[in-house]
Amino acid sequence: IKQIVAAGNHTLILTDAGLFGCGVNESGQLGLAHKEDYITFTKIAMPPGTIQQVVAGESHTLILTSQGLFGCGHNKFGQLGLGHRK
Repeated sequence: IKQIVAAGNHTLILTDAGLFGCGVNESGQLGLAHKEDYITFTKIAMPPGTIQQVVAGESHTLILTSQGLFGCGHNKFGQLGLGHRK
């Protein structure tokens, strides 16, 4: 295990085998192609590049890779830094 991130409603674990997440996913904060919740850890398909750091809030996740910063989840207050609130 390289990193554990415990957010308000979801948990992420970064390992040598990849990034895994579980918990609430109603805003897409697990970075999956759907919004189903998970009660066990599931592997998350990652953007290109080596993952350097993962951070998360109550309903969003930010992933820093060697190729850039990626975000997923709730963005009502602009917390993903996309320049809009959708």
